[in-house]
Amino acid sequence: MPLTRSMASASSSSATAIEQMLASYIPITTEPSLFTGVAPFLAVPIKDYHNPTPAQLRLTDLLLDGLITEDVAKITEAVTKLNLTCHRVDADPSLAIYRCKDISEFPVLLYWRFGEDVEPLVIEDPHNKSDLIFRLATDLILNNTFKARCMISNSASKGADKERAPGQSKRSNADGAHSTKTLFCEIVKRLFRKQGPAVAHLQVHGMVGSSNTWMLVENGSGINYTQEYKSFPTEFAYALAEKFPIPICNKFVLCTQNLPGAKNGKPYTMHDFKQSKAWFRTKSKPINTWVCARVINGGGTWVVGKDRGVWLGVEFRTASFGMPNNNPQRKNIVEVVGLAIERFKNSTKPSPDINPTLLAQEDLLNSVEPAEVEELIDPESELEDAADLELTSSSASNLLFSTARGTKRSAAATASDSSPNKKYKMS
Repeated sequence: MPLTRSMASASSSSATAIEQMLASYIPITTEPSLFTGVAPFLAVPIKDYHNPTPAQLRLTDLLLDGLITEDVAKITEAVTKLNLTCHRVDADPSLAIYRCKDISEFPVLLYWRFGEDVEPLVIEDPHNKSDLIFRLATDLILNNTFKARCMISNSASKGADKERAPGQSKRSNADGAHSTKTLFCEIVKRLFRKQGPAVAHLQVHGMVGSSNTWMLVENGSGINYTQEYKSFPTEFAYALAEKFPIPICNKFVLCTQNLPGAKNGKPYTMHDFKQSKAWFRTKSKPINTWVCARVINGGGTWVVGKDRGVWLGVEFRTASFGMPNNNPQRKNIVEVVGLAIERFKNSTKPSPDINPTLLAQEDLLNSVEPAEVEELIDPESELEDAADLELTSSSASNLLFSTARGTKRSAAATASDSSPNKKYKMS
């Protein structure tokens, strides 16, 4: 059964204990932006990167249990034993950030928002600086439209480990989006198992894209978004059409064969896409190398799993959403996510709940490498990966103030890729 806040945790005395705990945390500034405060802790090269140990995972479980139930004693014990530094965000007294000075021991930045007036949403930010999407990521956790429960950012650069990710030989074992061995992926998996399918997950990435391709909307699993029960990818797609006009929506690609319905007399998708005749282009092959989607959808290192409607991955073109002059587009995306999560949580088609027996079966299925591994669809080349690894080695201050490099990459893609049917370089 999903963990919930206990009656004791919901009491005024417990609320006071949480407030006292947060008051003792080190403040992080949001001037000129939240990213300014957290930049030194993200995408850091590590000489001695290692997978989380069983002891670290047990303590991480204790921390997550304490956060979900707002149990100050559990939080304090876990924080002490994990040697975490605790921060509070100056612009939102309910938002805490947990990190470790020795990033090799806890290579994530964990944001957690306390209280009852919080949306059931976990934001996953596996690449951050290397994707040049940091402005959007921090906008999603701190904005005036909705309050997400949690965000996880990978503190380690995605190339921090020379070992390759299991099952994905082009990827580093430290890459939170592509390695099931990372603490990042372990936290995503544990949060899903503790909170259940009533809490949605949104993973954000940046991509080079093109002038015709600003976004890819994925479920990380199959060729269609599920229609059996509520679907966060589906609600996100519908919300895009609410906040962006059709010429802009034509630049968004849904990784599904069909999105049912129509708006203003035009279908959301059509088999043979024509500009302005339908809202979105479609792509029949999903990206199925995103391991956080796999662990939420019942898969793992070797198995993709089946779309539960909970996990959404979005590739945003950095030239359209990541640059300083993209504030209007980012504001629209924040409103899209807010609308989508509101519809998701109020859906009349709840996702089937998870139970220990089901999870044990999934663990057994995923524990052994099968004779035939499902085909991995991974559009990113090794050269692109190498460019990203080079980018992550830059200092935080350079990344914060020098985004011209990302602009050049995007401009080059625009010049060379004006066709909607071209392949896209993604993370």
